[in-house]
Amino acid sequence: MDIKKDMAEFGINAVGMLAGLSGSFVASVLDDKEFSFKNALFNVIIAVPLSAYGTMAVSEWMNWGDKPQYLGMIGLGLGICGKYVGKGILKIGKKFEKNPTQFIQNKGGVNDGSDNN
Repeated sequence: MDIKKDMAEFGINAVGMLAGLSGSFVASVLDDKEFSFKNALFNVIIAVPLSAYGTMAVSEWMNWGDKPQYLGMIGLGLGICGKYVGKGILKIGKKFEKNPTQFIQNKGGVNDGSDNN
């Protein structure tokens, strides 16, 4: 039984996921605010799936291939920045919810001056 291959069948990159987990811990420690277990847990909850599913997408987008050292670096970065990426995705979703037609016509909601965001 090869866990890495089993995870890959579901689109999960094991190297990126473990690196993302590490990155979420780094982000929790380096946070400017006082350490909070709740915030650390939320960092993990956001960073692990983001890095597990996003590592290969970023790797392909950057044309870096599937070398473990690159995947680990990408996963670590996604883990450290996970809560910020998550907040950005939520903002995109809110723009879509506000006006789906404009969002689609502007290919991602590029602001043409018609809304106040």
